[in-house]
Amino acid sequence: MTKDSRHNITQEQLQALVSSRTREVFDAFAEGRLTVTQLQQKLNVASKTLYYQVRKLVQVGLLRETGMVKNAAREAVAYERPFAEWRIPPGYQGLEYERLAAKAAEIALSRAARRFRAVSESSESNPSLVDDQFLKNLTIRLSTEDRELLRSKLNALASEFTAKQVPGERTISMVVVISPLI
Repeated sequence: MTKDSRHNITQEQLQALVSSRTREVFDAFAEGRLTVTQLQQKLNVASKTLYYQVRKLVQVGLLRETGMVKNAAREAVAYERPFAEWRIPPGYQGLEYERLAAKAAEIALSRAARRFRAVSESSESNPSLVDDQFLKNLTIRLSTEDRELLRSKLNALASEFTAKQVPGERTISMVVVISPLI
């Protein structure tokens, strides 16, 4: 099955992703398809919990079944994300949607900060990890046209590098948030 490249996330999907456990399970599929057994090994979480979370993600369209995979003792269903990347659609989507989007951004930034801290704390034993860390925080005043251009170029850049993924290489996480100052 081929993945769609981009997906505008629905309110129902966003609601599922503001649960930290569901988000953790969803994020585990970033590197490709998994069975619940593989997911359990990766996350070290009870399979009953994982089956519930996977079922929830399938129901809202954030995961899909991709067929059967032969495990050591039996066959198991494999799942994957149906799209390579998801995004909040442009424009006002309603107050509840916007609140959920803010919560999703908060969760993404919090998880990114924890990963950044974990890399920093393990840098003494693995200094090369620090080479992949990057933090850029800026405030700029742009015209409407330039703001749209910035979003477009960031989307294109993210899509370009998402398409270049190389199996076996180090996986990085990137969170980009653009927000007006009020």
